[in-house]
Amino acid sequence: MRLSEKAVSASDSRAAAWARTPLIAVLAGVALAELTLNRLAGQIIRLDPFQVRGFWRRAFSDSRLFSYELVAVLSAMMLGSALARIAAFGDHYRIGARVSFSLVGIVVVIFSALGAVAELPPDLFFHLHMSFAFLALLITFSILAAPTQGRMRLGAIILFLPVALHFAARLTRRMSPVPELTSTPLELEAIAQATLAAAAVVSVPCFASRRHGVRLGLGLAAAFVGATAVLVRLDWETAARVAAYGFGIALPMAPWALVIYLLALGGFVFTVTTLLSSTGAERLRGWGLLLFGIAGLDQQAAFQITLAALGLLAVAESVVRSGTPAMSRETFENILRRGAAAVGAPQVILSGSSGYETVRLHSPPTAGLPVQLSLSRHGGLISGVDVVVGEALPRDPPFTIERRDGGRLGPRADGPAIETGDATFDHAFATRDRRGLNAALLDDATRARMGALCTGWLGVWPQRGVHYRSRSVTGGDDALPLLIELLRDLATRAAQQ
Repeated sequence: MRLSEKAVSASDSRAAAWARTPLIAVLAGVALAELTLNRLAGQIIRLDPFQVRGFWRRAFSDSRLFSYELVAVLSAMMLGSALARIAAFGDHYRIGARVSFSLVGIVVVIFSALGAVAELPPDLFFHLHMSFAFLALLITFSILAAPTQGRMRLGAIILFLPVALHFAARLTRRMSPVPELTSTPLELEAIAQATLAAAAVVSVPCFASRRHGVRLGLGLAAAFVGATAVLVRLDWETAARVAAYGFGIALPMAPWALVIYLLALGGFVFTVTTLLSSTGAERLRGWGLLLFGIAGLDQQAAFQITLAALGLLAVAESVVRSGTPAMSRETFENILRRGAAAVGAPQVILSGSSGYETVRLHSPPTAGLPVQLSLSRHGGLISGVDVVVGEALPRDPPFTIERRDGGRLGPRADGPAIETGDATFDHAFATRDRRGLNAALLDDATRARMGALCTGWLGVWPQRGVHYRSRSVTGGDDALPLLIELLRDLATRAAQQ
């Protein structure tokens, strides 16, 4: 049997490229446009309010408003969907983190959505900041609890410190009877900015990729640092306005402090460049750090807080995902060959670029029970497995088994929950049976095979077929043939009921 690549036209290639473009990259592009048009150009370029509104002035004003509204709405929707996905399918997180993310994050989503259509009152804006600070703390705890490298944990702590100090300054200012006469908020704000600079410097060894984009990162970092140094030297006032309006940072006067801030800028650019030059979890971490940097420290708009929350979530997601190494193309093709041999398919047709492939194959008409297999990969990891043996009906199956830590991948049978008497199996799987198939399908040997091979959801229609869904394949190179053999065995036994 042979593997072949699907031929696609130029339009299909462009459509596939758009389909593979992550939504977080689209949000980062829109946020960069908003940063350029509103917080930089809109604050630096002084327009005469009595001047006649010509075409270019109207275009500039309308573009500013459009980018502001678009990033506000898109960021709120993405944060809500990200929290919902973690709550429903966040298998890599502990159950406490999934619940707490939803409870705290929903407040950020609601206030951010309100801030997208109207200016929030000061009290609600303070509550939005407080909710974001708690959400950032929970995200930091989830990174610390993840099985990851020590440098990732250190980077997460240093990244959280400026957020905590900035919120402490706001809280102190709010609780002070006369904030103008209290120096504590200003001191905390200065410490928060210094900590942010330290976080950008330390992020190089903590977060940066050591395998991809190092030369490009050094080049871009040198270009940004050089251009910024020239701007500070020639026009300090403009540089200070860019730092204040764009990123909420007060540019220091002392030369040694300016050097630290320039090093922080270079470290941030280098880190983001190396991560975006990578694939999989490291690229996701790069998008997250980019959003966190675009949001700035002194968030004056609700969407800036939403961007920072999304950035921290992306960093946490990349950390909890990074424990599984990416699968090489050769390994993936080897799994496909073995699966195709088990199904009896004469040919496997792959579509998509390396690391983002999709394959569909089926058994020949003369092979008895028909088998349809769909396998997909995202970021070098298997992200979807769908196998149908026989016929899968549109109605809910009367018998379902799902791995408790596998997420909700299919409908549950409306029958009662079944205990098999096998404590290990019942702890790993939730079984529901409406037709009394439990005794015929779940003998001792079958339960052992399912425990070793099944990582998702299984539905059985008596005398019709079996449907299996999962996000992974476990058990080595022979896992897919053994899984197909198990599903065929279950379908054969279900056909006799």
